[in-house]
Amino acid sequence: GAFIGGVSLPAILFRAVAALDFGAVDLSLLVGTLVGKLCMVAASIVMGQVARRGALVPPGESEINGGMFAILTTNGDELGLGLPVMGALFPPEQVSLLFLLSSVQMMLFNVLAFILLGVGVARR
Repeated sequence: GAFIGGVSLPAILFRAVAALDFGAVDLSLLVGTLVGKLCMVAASIVMGQVARRGALVPPGESEINGGMFAILTTNGDELGLGLPVMGALFPPEQVSLLFLLSSVQMMLFNVLAFILLGVGVARR
């Protein structure tokens, strides 16, 4: 498990992104997916603020809720489930876009959610 998560999956992602032909990337699909996930992160942060509005909320609890909601709403199984689906629906040159989307998820949205979690824990 540690070898797969720590070495082989990052190596596969790096190889796929390094070999990606950015001229063949459909930018409308990429931008649409990123905007959709960004909207989900924003909605998750708002839901973290609203989730326990009436109750006595300890400091930092809304940030922790927002971070957890953001992780739960944006993390999908892009590689496990998305790869066969995109392979069936899209041409092979666009299937490599899935690796790019997965990398952006790990570098952008997960970092934002973990920052929210850290801010919430620091405010406790």
